[in-house]
Amino acid sequence: MTLLARAEAFARPFYAEPERAYHTAEHVEAVLDALASREVLTPTLTLAVWGHDLIYDPRAGDDEARSAAVFGEWLAAQGADADLIREVRALILATRHTDPPSTRAEALLVDADLSILGADPVTFAAYDRAIQQE
Repeated sequence: MTLLARAEAFARPFYAEPERAYHTAEHVEAVLDALASREVLTPTLTLAVWGHDLIYDPRAGDDEARSAAVFGEWLAAQGADADLIREVRALILATRHTDPPSTRAEALLVDADLSILGADPVTFAAYDRAIQQE
């Protein structure tokens, strides 16, 4: 099983937590599809997408840092290269949306993660309801 397939298998249970309404595997797949449709999806971006919302608690405020830590530890346990772990961590932290992206990969991920904000009215309304539910 490839690292990407193992990452998906590791991440899916997080995205299936019952309190999630928007930050689910469907969101991850939409971000992956947005990147793939632009022909910019790389293995590193794929890993970051699967890791970016592992932890989701709308009250905590540190989800991305906790997600980066959990996913980084998992990558290390898989024997991933330290440079890859650092890059994936930086990509996940870029999804905090507090600072402008500093690399092209960060910009691509941030754009794909926030692409729901430019969705058609029906899709956006469903997103809005799901976020309120969370």
